[in-house]
Amino acid sequence: MPLSKRIWALVRTSLFAATFMAFFLLYLPWDWAIKGRAVNYAGTGSLRLLAVVPLLLGGYVALRCVVAFAWTGWGTPAPFDPPRRLVISGFYRYVRNPMYLGAILFVIGETTLFGLR
Repeated sequence: MPLSKRIWALVRTSLFAATFMAFFLLYLPWDWAIKGRAVNYAGTGSLRLLAVVPLLLGGYVALRCVVAFAWTGWGTPAPFDPPRRLVISGFYRYVRNPMYLGAILFVIGETTLFGLR
């Protein structure tokens, strides 16, 4: 596949990730935390900073999956622009849907960091 088509797939994937994934994984949880709707301020010790580990790990897994969809599959994670080729490399070699795993780890990290209930 020509490099220009792969770059165009990366651009489409970046737009999807910036809108859909950032809204549900970043904006909504941080909005709840900043407005203090569901934040548990008791127990704001330094152990809460361990939440950065699943947060970063989940973000890394999700980002790698999104890039694999664009670079190898020539598409996006969006249902209206699916990959044109089956992605069986990277995390997809070991797990059927590693993007779910990455999102779950990310949300666990956010929940632990902000003390959301």
